[in-house]
Amino acid sequence: MNQSHSDTYTASSVAQDNQGRVQDLGRGSCPINRLQSPTSRDRLKNLRILQCNINGISLTASRIKLDQILELADAHQVSVSALQETKLQAKHLLKVKGYNIVRQDRPSSGGGLVFLIRDVYYQKIPNPDPQNICLESLGVRILSRNQNVNIINLYHTPNNQRFNVEEFENYFGESTVILGDLNAKHATWGCATTNARGQELEDLANDKGFLFLNDGTHTYRSLSYNTTDVLDLTLISPDIFPYSSWRVLDHIGSDHSPILTEINFKIRTLRTTNLSWNFGKANWNNFESILNERLSQSPLTEDLEREWACFKDSIFIAAKRTIPRGKDIIRSYIDIKRRRWEQLCSNLDYKTPNSRLWKLAKALDRAQPQEENSNSITKSNGSLTIDDQEAAEELGKFYSNESRVTFGREDKKVGILDRNLVKTCCHVSTSNQVFSDYFTTSELMYAIQQMDNNKSPGPDGIHGKFLENIGPHGRERLLYIFNLSWKVGVLPKQWKTAVIIPVRKPNKEANSLGSYRPIALTCIPCKLMERIILRRITHHLMELNLIPEEQYGFRRGHSTIDQILYFAQSVRDAHNLKPTKHTISVFLDLTKAFDKVWKNKLLVKCHDEFNIRGRVLPWISNFLNDRSFRVKYQSGISSIYRSYQGIPQGSVLSPTLFSLFVAGMEKMVSSCNIGLFADDVVIWKNDKDVIKIENSLNENMVAIQSFAEVHKLNFNPAKSFTCIFTTNRHMFNLQPKIYLKGNLLETTKSPTYLGFTLDTEINCGKHIAKLVEKGRKRLQLLKFISGRDWGANSGTLRMTYTALIRPVLEYGYQVYQVASQTNLNKLEKVQLSAARIITGLRSCCPKAIVLYEAALQPLSMRIRTNSAKYIAKLQSLGSFNELRNLFFSGQATRD
Repeated sequence: MNQSHSDTYTASSVAQDNQGRVQDLGRGSCPINRLQSPTSRDRLKNLRILQCNINGISLTASRIKLDQILELADAHQVSVSALQETKLQAKHLLKVKGYNIVRQDRPSSGGGLVFLIRDVYYQKIPNPDPQNICLESLGVRILSRNQNVNIINLYHTPNNQRFNVEEFENYFGESTVILGDLNAKHATWGCATTNARGQELEDLANDKGFLFLNDGTHTYRSLSYNTTDVLDLTLISPDIFPYSSWRVLDHIGSDHSPILTEINFKIRTLRTTNLSWNFGKANWNNFESILNERLSQSPLTEDLEREWACFKDSIFIAAKRTIPRGKDIIRSYIDIKRRRWEQLCSNLDYKTPNSRLWKLAKALDRAQPQEENSNSITKSNGSLTIDDQEAAEELGKFYSNESRVTFGREDKKVGILDRNLVKTCCHVSTSNQVFSDYFTTSELMYAIQQMDNNKSPGPDGIHGKFLENIGPHGRERLLYIFNLSWKVGVLPKQWKTAVIIPVRKPNKEANSLGSYRPIALTCIPCKLMERIILRRITHHLMELNLIPEEQYGFRRGHSTIDQILYFAQSVRDAHNLKPTKHTISVFLDLTKAFDKVWKNKLLVKCHDEFNIRGRVLPWISNFLNDRSFRVKYQSGISSIYRSYQGIPQGSVLSPTLFSLFVAGMEKMVSSCNIGLFADDVVIWKNDKDVIKIENSLNENMVAIQSFAEVHKLNFNPAKSFTCIFTTNRHMFNLQPKIYLKGNLLETTKSPTYLGFTLDTEINCGKHIAKLVEKGRKRLQLLKFISGRDWGANSGTLRMTYTALIRPVLEYGYQVYQVASQTNLNKLEKVQLSAARIITGLRSCCPKAIVLYEAALQPLSMRIRTNSAKYIAKLQSLGSFNELRNLFFSGQATRD
């Protein structure tokens, strides 16, 4: 079993290419896929189950069998494929795009069971005895609104051991299908002989009332003796027997034949495919011409909603006439298998978007989940959702409730004050022209140039590429809409809606509501206007130096590395003092920080503390209030739900607004340092007396918590932790007694802050070890591409390395000055491995020649060069920059 995980992955090429396409329903084969219409929704179909003893899919030579199973599943509209004797081990990766995988591997060699499930909701059934290597079992429950169906996948080794009847009885129940290779023989299902296990199974089936679907057709052919037998069985409970049919399909290369079972229950399928615009074939000149003609026929008005509707409708009329949308896909499976990777690799070049490479790298990443116990979501009452619509509704309720904040009587005064301030700004002019002047064409052009036109459109459906090509007349009309909105302080209603796409967090269970990160899609025209306003707000804040120096998040000229370096330099300076000082740090976690932003408090702070007034405050107030969203979960779209508090996800303004909201937290800290990067908070203190540090930090924890309570924020003690940094090895195991909200915080020796793994001596050892591990995983991408007969050339391989792997190795290089040469050499070894893949040179070739042929500099040289540039950048900053002061003089200004 020397096959790489990527080889097993590529065996699923057929299913990957058919992801997102649903065939015509009906019995029999249907070899042609067609893209669904944009109005297609969930469809009902019979439950079809494919079973087969595949006799191994772990070796490279056996990949064709998995391909054939996937072809059969696609041709017969199969939702559940149950495979026996997969012979997979834990080290083997099995990922089939478009399928959920439920698998159980035998601890020793051989055996193994797998379910490949698509289009239906399911839940894994707990295994009564997962350690039984004679009778292996794996069960799933297919969830439906009318009736659930249990499917039990079994494999029994061909020995003389008898059934454990008590264990086997657990598999019988209502609405159950039992299938697999049990090596049980009996005349009832067509065997020439009867063995003891077959008799036991016959007796047990009779006792439980189960019926055999086998019709006597042989399912096994001995390749050695050219004999046939019936070893693959399908039993079914009497309540669903009348609705079932069964037949044996053609051989696929295994000595066992695949079997198709169909149950005439209408199961709601999950898949749907939306038509997309084919921008590659767009006629942009005609698009602009038609748009101009439509807009010229509509005179300007003072009605914002009417103006927005006219602009949007004109864009879609022009787009439908000049841009193809969707296409029929009629390709044979042979073409799919032969061309898929050829097209991918041949299209890779120096201009290839990183997103394509990242998608491929993610597909090859072992950290991605291979097995799902369930693809259904658990509702608040404990039951499971059974279709996409129900799941979308549950997620909508969950996200809406997450935005709720509890207010007291005194808090209502803040709301009254906010409304009065907004009204005042509407009627009183401001001396700051930044917040009163109308927008200009140059500002709109700047916003369009900064726009990422590959982003998905929001509820309005307007894509960024439309706005790039609307021409001068279209930009003039869009600018009029922006200035009208700016003038009246109101946004079009559609701009305040969002479509939320739930994306599962890494290594989280699929059935938990909290496992999904909400990705909000908002209207791109609104984002353009936000970017113009953000540019003005940023100019105002920078000119008056209103952003706290402790806040490094979402600020030009500030990065995560700046914050990490400030913290690391402070700790190292304390270690170098005589006598040595210790450092205790507290890393705080803000729960649902963006979702819990108190809108009234934010607007009051914008007015009073940051002097953000004029037209901008009413506009931001309208932007934040009366927002709503819908959740799109696969093919289901929820009802409209209200967002009560918080700032909108995916908004251009939101990061800066959040920074303004948490501003002032740094003033609550005394005699300690604090670092802020958006909602990541770290507090630390240097001193030779640990008790003194603990007392000071505990006092500041009380102050920080009072700030959080006033702002309706919530620190989570369970996810907050402390760490001690010291050169005294006798203190490495010290657990500081730091409390938050009465809870003793957990201590860790290797905290990860802003993606950088720290250790007690700040020597980068832990961080570099993680980078090396991550970099070696990414090398699989190079191996995968270079190993194809039609694979990418050395130039493309080098581009792939520099885009996806080298940035990983160099993250945090500014701190590498304290790393040992031994640790730095570990990074060099990863690059050398990549260089050998790029060039094809063997290990006997000297390192210098390999790097030269790959056109790669040694990392040590790049680190020195880039570090010199970084230091020069710090030197160019004024004395007001705290990182510069600390780095060059060793004196911080925060204490």
